[in-house]
This record gives sequence, structure tokens and C-alpha cells, in this order.
Amino acid sequence: MAGPTIGLDELLGRAEDPGPEPDRRRSTGAWLLRALAAAAVVGGVVVLVLRAAGIGLAYPSACGAVFGLLALRRLLGALDVPEHPRRTARREPEPDEPRGSADALRRALLRWEVRLDWAHTDGARFAREVRPQLLALVEERLRQRHGVTLAGDPARARALLGDPLWTFLTGPGHPPVRRRQLAAMLDRLDAA
Repeated sequence: MAGPTIGLDELLGRAEDPGPEPDRRRSTGAWLLRALAAAAVVGGVVVLVLRAAGIGLAYPSACGAVFGLLALRRLLGALDVPEHPRRTARREPEPDEPRGSADALRRALLRWEVRLDWAHTDGARFAREVRPQLLALVEERLRQRHGVTLAGDPARARALLGDPLWTFLTGPGHPPVRRRQLAAMLDRLDAA
């Protein structure tokens, strides 16, 4: 008897509800008025400072340049730029910690990286939180590719997975595993 069916969204993390989307026309119009006012003020200050220094600059040019910089700043702020890899490697975040501007796939992969790291750092937590998700992933993979379930045909599932991966996923307890061993087992899972 097979367990409950789990989708990939549930396996890789929680679906995030972005909430109601703000009215873009209102926020864009308000930003445009603020940006034009700021460009007029800052452009005027720039022209005065440059004229005091003996450099002539047309007021519309200064305002246009300031407005262009403000528009560029808003555009770059709206982009979803992933964090630099060195910054994410320095600290291990909790799996459910929001990652700022990183996209959902990057967050899901980072959560899995941290969770798989528990295999050799926190075996009890790995066995409690990660192994059930890996079992569900294995179950789904075997069902889709080979028409086999762990409970329905354990002998064939064991043959497809190989003894080390089978024992790792279904055996009692969880001994600490080195990264190379875990990588080899995950490669075997990918090949199954």
C-alpha cells in the first residue's frame, strides 16, 4: 500500500503566497512625481555648484541626467538579481529563511543543500526531517520511471536503487555519512 502522493512543490519547499499586488499605475505615478521633483531640486543644486566652479551646464541637461539616474536606480531595484555565491557560502541559513531577492528555485536548492548537509553534521535532524522527503522523492521517481513502489515491490525497488542507497533510505537509524558517500548515493538516485 503506497503512502500519500506528494508533489514536487511540497518536496522542494513551501509555495509562497506573494499577497495582493499593489496598483502599479498609482505607485508609478507617485514615483514619477517624486522623481521629477527630486530631479528639479538636485539638478538645480548641481547647476549652481558647477557654475560656482566656473563650469557651465544647462539646467534641463542636469535635471534630465538626475532623472535618468533615478529611473535606472528604480529599474535595477525591480530586477531579481541572485546573491553573490560567496555571500551565501559564508553562512548556513535555516531552510525556511527568506533569501531576499533570490528566486524561488535558488531558495529551494539552497534549502536542499543545507538539509543534505545535515547528513554528516546532524544525523538525527536529517533522519527526522530530510529522509522522509527523500523517500517520497524516491517513491515518485520509481513510480514514474519504472512503475514500481517501495511498498508494492520492495525487491525490485532495492535492485533499482542498489544496496547502499536502499539501506541509507530504509534502514533503522542514521549513521553519519560523508559528503562523497552522500553524493554517490544521490547520483545513484538520479540514475535510477
